[in-house]
Amino acid sequence: MVRLRLDLGYDGTDFSGWARQPGLRTVQGEIEQALGRILRLTEPPALTVAGRTDAGVHARGQVAHVDLPVEALSALDRNHRRSAVREPSATFPPDGPTPTGPAPVGSAAIGSEAIGSEATGSEATGSEATGSVSTGPAATGPAPTGSVSTGPASTGPAPTGPAVTGSGVIGPASAGPAPTGPAVSGAGVSGAGVPGPAVPGSGVTGPAVTGSASAGPAVPSGLVSVGAVGGLDVDERLATLLRRLAGVLESDVRVHRVSVAPEGFDARFSALSRRYAYRVSDAPGGVDPLRRREVVWHNRPLDLDALNAAAGDLLGEHDFAAFCKKREGATTIRRLQRLDWVREGDGVLVATVVADAFCHSMVRSLVGSLLSAADGRRPMEWPGQVLARAVRDSGVHVAPAHGLCLEEVSYPPDAELAERALATRRVRTLGDVPPATG
Repeated sequence: MVRLRLDLGYDGTDFSGWARQPGLRTVQGEIEQALGRILRLTEPPALTVAGRTDAGVHARGQVAHVDLPVEALSALDRNHRRSAVREPSATFPPDGPTPTGPAPVGSAAIGSEAIGSEATGSEATGSEATGSVSTGPAATGPAPTGSVSTGPASTGPAPTGPAVTGSGVIGPASAGPAPTGPAVSGAGVSGAGVPGPAVPGSGVTGPAVTGSASAGPAVPSGLVSVGAVGGLDVDERLATLLRRLAGVLESDVRVHRVSVAPEGFDARFSALSRRYAYRVSDAPGGVDPLRRREVVWHNRPLDLDALNAAAGDLLGEHDFAAFCKKREGATTIRRLQRLDWVREGDGVLVATVVADAFCHSMVRSLVGSLLSAADGRRPMEWPGQVLARAVRDSGVHVAPAHGLCLEEVSYPPDAELAERALATRRVRTLGDVPPATG
């Protein structure tokens, strides 16, 4: 198994929350179905998320992880090869020669998008990630280093030196002796000291030597590497997966990054903190129509100083039972690290709320109590008094969901991930010493 980390965002308007629910459209359900389809799994894989958001709540910096069988990622190699067959014009000009030989094993598929262009969505049509693509007439000498010859077999002398990175020369094997030097990228190395298959046309007839064709990211303990075995390497596979997710998912949910998770990483339990933003407008004429899905309109004037004064009484470690929907077996003790408000240039008030974790509806209940204190309906001290009673107060109104957005999830250094996860799993009581944050 390999554990992947997914960094994602979504517009929560048309979702029934994060968590998978039968018959309802949810963020978790959509991404799991997409992964199962792309990787050809019999059952969709299960995602673990940093923060389960309610219906209508947005996320810009959500994090999740998923454990997948390594062999499932081989489906990405097939997708890559099919892309090459479907898009020959991306590599060969209309008047160029027609390739007659099979694509070299271990090379990037001809006509595919170059890995690394994800940030802009652009396609590289003239070069592969590891070398140039020759699309003209057949060469009469040995294939140049790093190139891929797609014409007929060379009529010059067969090269007798070691195979080069991504050479993939289509034609007869070299008549010279099998090279004995170190194996190169794409030469069939399937792991440290593990013999890999020979590269067709490269003249490599002996087993691959000790080494790795691709040094990928660290792999969690107990999980195995997803390095290339006669196909794409780990970075190419993950970039292909990212592109496929963008094509399969609806536009209101996007996976921004896929990476191999470091050892000990758990999207939920390894997190140090979650940062939310809540946006509200008290403009007499209402919210800008273009921001109506992310900004709540409050029809009374709000006092910024009162908002911040009331928020100060809520900071620190407390039992937030008065602001949470109780769940069986779950603690309501949380450490609220930050809660403050600013009024931006367009008049929108933005609350930044940071805690090690949040219980169900906690952020929106806190915001609802502060709005009541800031518009004069309640005294400024009221939110703090509700907190001290530690029981659910019917006077606390949960603020609307669409004003809330999960902006960021923070994690400790890689070496501290497992320790943090263990500490977080412990049921907390008041007075516990928080774990070190590095």
